Amino acid sequence: MIKCNCTELETEIEIGECHLSILLKDGLPINEHHYRPKHRFKKYTKYEFSEFLIKFKDFEEIFNLIEVTIYNITIEFKQTVQTCEWNNKNQTTLLVDFESTELIDHRKSNGITCSVEKNITLPSVKKLQNFSNNESIIHKEDQKSSWSSTLIMIIVIALCPVIFVTTYFLMTAQNNSINRLRDIFPA
Repeated sequence: MIKCNCTELETEIEIGECHLSILLKDGLPINEHHYRPKHRFKKYTKYEFSEFLIKFKDFEEIFNLIEVTIYNITIEFKQTVQTCEWNNKNQTTLLVDFESTELIDHRKSNGITCSVEKNITLPSVKKLQNFSNNESIIHKEDQKSSWSSTLIMIIVIALCPVIFVTTYFLMTAQNNSINRLRDIFPA
């Protein structure tokens, strides 16, 4: 099971601080892992990511088993006013650190280039104070677009490292089962 915090800010969406629970087999303890980094995306920006190799920091045994390549991913919000492109032409390997508390702003990442596409008026935002419990309530006018499909794409990108660690644990469990069978039935 994967649970992540997702926060919709006025002009941004933030995803991160994920909790991963893995049950490899009934009767075995559940493996608990945390993916702490947060990813921030501007709502009125189109993101294009290409040519990335991903490996996991502090999981050296994974380096021999899993290497993930992302060839091309595009995240596009409605009413896009700029495009940010991150083309990793040199195939630099990205190290993913599950324990980092870093906030990753994908418009300010090293190697990303952003360009303004068009000038449009963004939906107006009113922020009201709820005095009963001191929480801010945001009312959006003139905005009829749904963020659900875009959020799904962002969650997939942010959760890639979590998914790959899950794959690693499943592969390890399978290898352990094969080794036990070899011990029982030697060649």
